[in-house]
Amino acid sequence: MGKRKDESHWWLTEPLSIVEFSEVFHIEAHGAAGTDPEVMARRMREINATAAHVHPMGCHLNGRKLFFRHNSPGDPSPEFDYLEGWLEHARPAGIRTVVYFNVHSVKAEHARRHPEWQQRREDGSAKEDVYTIESTFCLNGPWRNWVFARLRELCAYPIDGIFFDGPVIYADCCYCDSCRRLFKERYDLPMPPKRDRRHPDFPKLVAFQSDTMTAFMRKSREVIKSINPDMLFYMNSNPLGPDWATGRNNRKLAEVQDILASEGGFFYGDLLSAEPLWKVGMNAKLLEAEASSANTPTLVFDCVGHKPWTYSMLPPTEVRLMWASSVAHRAGTWLAIMKESVEEPAVDDIAPLYDFARRHRAELFESVSLAEVAVMVSKATMNYYAGADVPLTDFTAASRGAEAGNFRDELTGWYRALWSMQVPFDLVDDYAIEHDDLSPYRLLILPNVACLSSGACAALAEYVRKGGTLVGTFETGLYDEHGRRTSGHRLGETFGIRLAGAEAEGPRQWDYLFRHGGGAWTEHIRSAYIPSPRYALNVEAAEGAEVPLTFSRALPDRYAGLAEDSGRPAMVVNSSGNGKAIYFACDLGAALGTWRLAEHLQIVRDLIEQCAPPTVRIPDAPPSLEVSLRRSADAHEVLLHLVNYTGGMTRPMRRVVPLKDLTVELRVPAAVQSVCTLWSPQEIDFEKRKGLISFVIPVLHEYELVKVRLRSKAGRAMS
Repeated sequence: MGKRKDESHWWLTEPLSIVEFSEVFHIEAHGAAGTDPEVMARRMREINATAAHVHPMGCHLNGRKLFFRHNSPGDPSPEFDYLEGWLEHARPAGIRTVVYFNVHSVKAEHARRHPEWQQRREDGSAKEDVYTIESTFCLNGPWRNWVFARLRELCAYPIDGIFFDGPVIYADCCYCDSCRRLFKERYDLPMPPKRDRRHPDFPKLVAFQSDTMTAFMRKSREVIKSINPDMLFYMNSNPLGPDWATGRNNRKLAEVQDILASEGGFFYGDLLSAEPLWKVGMNAKLLEAEASSANTPTLVFDCVGHKPWTYSMLPPTEVRLMWASSVAHRAGTWLAIMKESVEEPAVDDIAPLYDFARRHRAELFESVSLAEVAVMVSKATMNYYAGADVPLTDFTAASRGAEAGNFRDELTGWYRALWSMQVPFDLVDDYAIEHDDLSPYRLLILPNVACLSSGACAALAEYVRKGGTLVGTFETGLYDEHGRRTSGHRLGETFGIRLAGAEAEGPRQWDYLFRHGGGAWTEHIRSAYIPSPRYALNVEAAEGAEVPLTFSRALPDRYAGLAEDSGRPAMVVNSSGNGKAIYFACDLGAALGTWRLAEHLQIVRDLIEQCAPPTVRIPDAPPSLEVSLRRSADAHEVLLHLVNYTGGMTRPMRRVVPLKDLTVELRVPAAVQSVCTLWSPQEIDFEKRKGLISFVIPVLHEYELVKVRLRSKAGRAMS
């Protein structure tokens, strides 16, 4: 089969609308009788998929179940050539083929045939509890050469890409002989224990393992590209979580693959209590930030299965919302469906989604954020701070960090508040703070970003001096980038505070905040007693700094009498240069996420109004409406994504409540030529006021994309 004319870096010119119709367990159990490539290719064409993930290596690695031409030492020849049979149907159907290659989970029987390949715990025992009963191989051991040989064999087929599921260096690994030797060569030190994240050499181990991962990916990519430079190569990268638990550092990994993708759309168990509505969008935003320096496209793995039940499908409404929240933040999608469900009518609901992505690829995947607010996601804090969680994923078991100042609670609390207020905002990471231009953001929020480098602190201070507004909470900036407590407060001058005590106070179970002065920071709060967040630090405000909120004295019991004002600052507002820095001496984000109290939300609303008046306002929007504001690549269009999560008070969601006659007010940087909606195509009448337009969306189901055509270019910022 000859090379197609449109193959050159095809992932840059086609929508990333990838489907995995998994028949892998049938193939492993029944061989050729377990596959029906003609039906699978037909269904993928019917739902407008761009590419397919296929499994010629089975699901979890087993040398005795390789269904393609290979010379794997000691393993049998294939029972049949699944890959060749699939390609005979996929290529005429116009479906690109991406081979699924599992590099994180190995069948126990296969692993025990190669004990020298296995990842090892600190005590030398083999890792054999992956997915309860399986094992895994080490990237530094001789197995890597086996992988490279299989890549060469796969690339001999006319495929379009290879996807690595994983790799992962597990949270209690890897202490194999190869890793110990290489660590010793690099640092002249023994490997420190992973169980002790306070160990002085733990940061070296984190760097070593992320570099191991990156080197493995780089070499794999070199093997693939040496055969076909137009073959897509990417892996299952890190979702929102620490690097140390998996060895995956997305900033590094974006440089050695063609797409940056993660499992941001995997939903587990009790969706109502465990899975936030904004999970997919949050991961899509983080991927965009992490891929920015490499200019790499992004993709969210949106699993149609309801985990942990492999054969249970989520309702079509949930699937449409996952897709919408991905593309609203410029991410492509991968949807996985088991063979048992391939003919279900719900699968047909994917067709209009992928058809829309094909027709509007430029609007969806070549856009730039217009957000003027950013929230920092600190990998340093996730790696080294005591209050940092490891989330539940297919690669990591959930573990909980300290409650006081828990970073994930702080981050998701601020995220929830801004999301529910329809404030367009970006996520930025540690790299962006030090290396990127922060000037497009009027407001930058640090949700207990405890661990900051000296360079980051300097960049943040400069951001404020040049006119930005910085918000920090609780222990923000009290630790260096490796989690070591610093003397004093390195952002103290910027925030206008001095530490008056080193230890956090709490939990404050029934205590309060008091308002001071009639300033704009709290003028819309009517309550005299504002419930206090649970944990607090004792600080003093510098001369000239404003103190809008103070803590009450701690009450011994909720019925112990009237709360008294301690005079201790809970909120400090400090001017520095042309900007402001606002410090909350408490875990306000955790309170926002856990309690969702009107007073706390009003503090955030007032802060937004004062520091970064919203570019878009939807006065009657419910708190379940997601907003993303972007512009086109040529800067002639403003693109407003609306994702409607308004449903019954249950999940999985089987239907959304349509929102009718939504009035939208939009601040625009130039004269407007036209307004139209793309999902439900129609021209929209609009009214012009000074610097604003307003229009009405007649009805919003799950998703709409509003395109505002300008008469001249829009900049990165809308001010």
